[in-house]
Amino acid sequence: MGNNLSFKSSYRFVYIVDTLAIWCASDFSYDPSLDLVLTYDFSLKCHINSMGGDVFYVDHLVGQEEMHENNFIVYDFFKKWHLDKNGNDLFSYREVPFGFSFRLEFWNDYVSFMRLYFSISKLKNISYQSLIVSTLDNNIHDVVNALELHAEVVESHDKREEGFYFPIHKWMDEQIRPSKIRGLLYKIRAVVTALYGGVGLFLDGLLGDKNKHTVFLQEYHPTKNILKTLRANKKIRLVLCNFSRGSSLRLKLKERLLPIYNVKSNSKNCAAIFEHYKKNKYHKLVVDGEDVSSIAYGIIENRVQACLPKTVSTLDSCINYLEKTTVDLEVLIANIGFTATLFDCACKAKGVPSFLIINGLLGAEYVDDSKYADFINSYSESIRDNYFRGIDNVYPLGDPRMDGYSVQDVKEVLRDCPTIVIGASGFNSVDLNSFVAVEFEFLSSVLCSFQKLRDNGYNFKIIIKVRPNGYLAQYEQFAIKYYPNLVDEIVDSVPMRDVLLKADFYISIYSQTLFEASCLGIPVVYYRADNEIHSPPFDMKSELVTVCTEGELVTAYQDFINGSTRFSAFLDRKIMEKYVGPLDGQNLERNMAFIYSLLESRGSNDKKNN
Repeated sequence: MGNNLSFKSSYRFVYIVDTLAIWCASDFSYDPSLDLVLTYDFSLKCHINSMGGDVFYVDHLVGQEEMHENNFIVYDFFKKWHLDKNGNDLFSYREVPFGFSFRLEFWNDYVSFMRLYFSISKLKNISYQSLIVSTLDNNIHDVVNALELHAEVVESHDKREEGFYFPIHKWMDEQIRPSKIRGLLYKIRAVVTALYGGVGLFLDGLLGDKNKHTVFLQEYHPTKNILKTLRANKKIRLVLCNFSRGSSLRLKLKERLLPIYNVKSNSKNCAAIFEHYKKNKYHKLVVDGEDVSSIAYGIIENRVQACLPKTVSTLDSCINYLEKTTVDLEVLIANIGFTATLFDCACKAKGVPSFLIINGLLGAEYVDDSKYADFINSYSESIRDNYFRGIDNVYPLGDPRMDGYSVQDVKEVLRDCPTIVIGASGFNSVDLNSFVAVEFEFLSSVLCSFQKLRDNGYNFKIIIKVRPNGYLAQYEQFAIKYYPNLVDEIVDSVPMRDVLLKADFYISIYSQTLFEASCLGIPVVYYRADNEIHSPPFDMKSELVTVCTEGELVTAYQDFINGSTRFSAFLDRKIMEKYVGPLDGQNLERNMAFIYSLLESRGSNDKKNN
């Protein structure tokens, strides 16, 4: 979907207001014929549209191609900020480079700022009398100041960060900087993990089988069954960051944990490390001819300084563990994650080989996540040839999760009163072309299409599946406010496969769930409300049925009801295998064989059989 904006050349007032609630709580002298409104909130956008005013998303003011080019500029600095002029990591502790490990801490802060910077800079291309800002987002204030735009700041009388958009900063804090009860539980878990890990390390050194291979595994969906297989192998010592999810106590006791002790003070080391970095940082971020390096470094350093003591302490524990235990292999799912990435840094310095199994579909060519490993499973040839183009250590071994879709057990699809499942969209914090209200733009367009169909006599049931990082309450409120009596069910925690088994017709965004549905014999549609540039089959040139407008979706659904063959190509399992890898039920077996071959290369003993 192109992002074609039609600004007038001049306005009286330009308003930047977060939400409808803030707008309604303020006494703005707004004139829809004279003024421009910029917002994060789907609700405020609808409200201004209903009055005939000009309104756009404040984080989505740049055309698709231009913003895609900006991705390359922003991510070039993102990859290099911690390197000196010779390409050496400026952050090093006990001969382990670790600057790479900070990415998750500042990633969203940095990209969010730059997305707003590029967007709000477009105001320089129009004339206006006054810029009026009422926001709870400090990023907007910082961008306005950085661009030297003179603004009248109106304090918001509504302090709630509520609206129909994804609260990315709130979500990131919940995930990596938890507080209150959640933070306390994380601290308790860390203590238990350290104690159990220390006891396990002591017992293994005293009584353990010296012939066992030690494998560190990063647990997530792609490695879940690999974890179970390795844990059951008596010749393998399985090491994790935390106890495996959903396992019984009996099984957890078969696992070993990294003993991470964050009790040692490293203030002198941290001060020296950071001072060395500041003296030798080298790279510049220049956008539109402006050097904004100091702003970018400020955003990054704010997070890095705050977490540096914990980072060094955790890395110290990782190095100590590797001095006491020979780790034969790492099995990773990404190049992010706090403890896992630090342990990976230490393993790389020690020459421990790594095998990375990608975590679902990957992004565009400007990013480099999941490219840092000795051996990489790309699932399929398509992902290997697109995302990993030019990298020769990539193997299409298949996704172990897809073994559950290997049996040709095609679901019977009903067309008289079908169940339509909508896989909710989501904000892509990595891509500058995304915007925080995208999931509600997507949902509104899809539901509007089906409201038209129902008004024309079509019968169906609608289920909305909220993404794991979505907020269920937002979706419930949205459906009640804008499409009452249209949605039958909204779910979030139900496993995706269980939801898909109810579907006769599935609609989603750029998502692996489209492949999962197709493997079950369910016709699918990719509704392109997102604005990113993707690889096949999401490039609008492939077998996947793709629509960009409500009218096109209505037509696609009518074609489904009439049994059209336009869905047949993406239901072909050979086509599926081109994109997601083999569907022969042997993906786990293939991955395990690869892992065991890597372990055997570390020693001559036959250690792969129970």
